[in-house]
Amino acid sequence: MGDFNAHLDFWKPVLPRSRRNRSGTSLSSFLADSNSLFLLTHPGLPTRIDPVSGNPSTLDLYLGNGPLLLTTITTGPYMGSDHLLVIIDFPSVPPPSPTSRRPRWSFKKGDQVSFQTELKSINPPTTLPSVDKIHFLTEVLVTVGSHHFHLVTSSPSSSFRIPWWSQKCAAALQAKRHAFAEW
Repeated sequence: MGDFNAHLDFWKPVLPRSRRNRSGTSLSSFLADSNSLFLLTHPGLPTRIDPVSGNPSTLDLYLGNGPLLLTTITTGPYMGSDHLLVIIDFPSVPPPSPTSRRPRWSFKKGDQVSFQTELKSINPPTTLPSVDKIHFLTEVLVTVGSHHFHLVTSSPSSSFRIPWWSQKCAAALQAKRHAFAEW
């Protein structure tokens, strides 16, 4: 982001041809040739108010790529400068809700040998792109797995997996709780 002082009708559509400058054409050429950077400021967003004439102009430009392409850029209230406050809003993605039950394979009653035999009998296509090979493998494993094993669901473990926790710690905690209850 920056105050490029680059004048071009691409980001200020009402700009007369005579007001374009070399900074504007250079920046426009750079962006046209770039495969990784894009102009995030939408055309016509006034970022500076001329203190003499009161005319708005778009001088503060924002460039970015990847996740930044999802941002929304607006201007805020007048704060005493000839440049307006620029607000960049990053979209919030809600965290996925934790599942109370997650599927997993139960191998207790299954037959590992027949599972492997059926897998070996499948001839995978050799001409698929890598992404399709991954989907094919996933589908085969799930389908063949369902022939030989049961898919069960269980609640996530409520006990904490702490490396240093031992039976001795559990016994001490139980004794503490018992002592507190007696008190």
